Amino acid sequence: MNIYKPSQAYYGLFITSDPDTGDALDADSLPTATAVKNGVDDGSFTLTVANIDTGRYKITGTIPAGYVAGNVVQIVVSATVVGVAGKAVVDRFGIDTKLASEVKNDILVDPATDKIDGSNLDAAVSAVKTKTDNLPANPASETTLNSVGVICTENRRLVKNKMTINSATKKLELWNDSGSALLYSWPLTDIDGGAISLPSGYPANRGIPS
Repeated sequence: MNIYKPSQAYYGLFITSDPDTGDALDADSLPTATAVKNGVDDGSFTLTVANIDTGRYKITGTIPAGYVAGNVVQIVVSATVVGVAGKAVVDRFGIDTKLASEVKNDILVDPATDKIDGSNLDAAVSAVKTKTDNLPANPASETTLNSVGVICTENRRLVKNKMTINSATKKLELWNDSGSALLYSWPLTDIDGGAISLPSGYPANRGIPS
């Protein structure tokens, strides 16, 4: 079904023919066209009929501005040919506030003006590209990644074996391999940055378990 908007120009066509032979033939007098909106004749929708050539007529008019989305309209033509009067529905269409082409344009994205999280799409894409440009063209193989994982796990184990909690100073301490020199220490605090209380009887120096 065709769709029109309120105030849009309307054009239609219909044919008249000899009822006996079926040949194209002009009506005895100029036919009339009536708009029927939602099943009711609507005189506010003025339609004009004009003869184009033998047996062919054009209908023109303007969709009333008061029509709303969801209205359904039929165009009924009355014509008499060689004394035989007839009527026919020659067109049927719906009313909407926008045509399909306009809806399509509404959902198209303009990278220069449309935004995502407050940034233009062009800028957002460029920001992502800047990050991904730093990635290697040939990512490491699974074997290499597994090797790196083993190394990281081993380093973590070594570091944990060299770290202790000093209950006296309430600090996390990092010692050298032999345990003879303190390399660094971090105060132990709670999530709000406040001092913590260690359980009663907590060892003076307790290693971090693996």
